[in-house]
Amino acid sequence: MRKKLILNIIPQQLDKMLEVSELH
Repeated sequence: MRKKLILNIIPQQLDKMLEVSELH
């Protein structure tokens, strides 16, 4: 269960980081 949550959270974090890097 936790592994699935982590796997789902990681892509979201990466997307946010990519958006921030693109803004800068």
